Amino acid sequence: MKVLITGGLGYIGSVLVQALQKATEIEQIVIYDNFARKNFGLLTGSNLNPQKVRIIKGDLLNGHLLRKSIKDMDVIVHLAAKVSGPTADIDSHSFEQINHWGTAQLVDALEENPVQHLIFLSSTTVYGHSTKGVDLNTIPNPTTYYGISKYDAEQEIKRLEGIVPYHILRSGNVYGYSPSLRINTVVNKFLFEANFLNQIHIVGDGQQVRPFIYIKNLVAVLQRLVRGLKVPLGIHNLYEHNFSINDLADAIQSMYPNLDKISLNKDYKTRSLKLIGACELLQLAGVSSSQLLEELEEFKSYFAY
Repeated sequence: MKVLITGGLGYIGSVLVQALQKATEIEQIVIYDNFARKNFGLLTGSNLNPQKVRIIKGDLLNGHLLRKSIKDMDVIVHLAAKVSGPTADIDSHSFEQINHWGTAQLVDALEENPVQHLIFLSSTTVYGHSTKGVDLNTIPNPTTYYGISKYDAEQEIKRLEGIVPYHILRSGNVYGYSPSLRINTVVNKFLFEANFLNQIHIVGDGQQVRPFIYIKNLVAVLQRLVRGLKVPLGIHNLYEHNFSINDLADAIQSMYPNLDKISLNKDYKTRSLKLIGACELLQLAGVSSSQLLEELEEFKSYFAY
């Protein structure tokens, strides 16, 4: 089996590549990445098997190179994206170009050169915000440029109906250790601040709720899908927990009893999103959800001190 991973040097891609290169049935892994984040942690030490992994420096918007790169591939995992962060409501053009039209370029290439399976990592941000719990029956209503671009990308993927079997995975907020770390996600940021600065900063009243998933469990689902796990095609939600920011802060304070919690704009109420029901995809993949503190302690074990 030959697998191409767009964004393979990124936060999630780095962990997925490490997991997949251990699978004997996978002959080759091609990382397609534009090196934009300049985080080359996966390329250091003994993280990669050079006999199995190949790297192509390429942009999603380079349709010619995409077409050339996907030839002879069996499975494509589409992770490459401009990710959400503190500037999620700034620079709408970049989100639209990379996440939406970059995905459109990939779909164009796949219409000409179909593969056996496409896995696209979308986001629960496509649901927008809600005071009620949401599930797969909820009509998406994205409210950020990131969420809009992800939902538009989903519509592009649907063009492949009857051409390429696909899974669209709407992932919750991802946290945990990766060779290509992101520090601007809330859990990762909190844990780094707590461990090295003995303080965390909470913006707003802290009551806002978000769905979350530990990176190890997310990657476990991805690699099992790559390796042929029989799961109904189409759209799935992928998450473990729903936590408020205050829940996260309290959990981290239990690990660091002398932690200083600093509130910023405490009267500002931010919007929430809560997914309801058990995550069927985790169950189908046989992935057991862990307790938050257990996952945080495992993440903490990677710190130098």
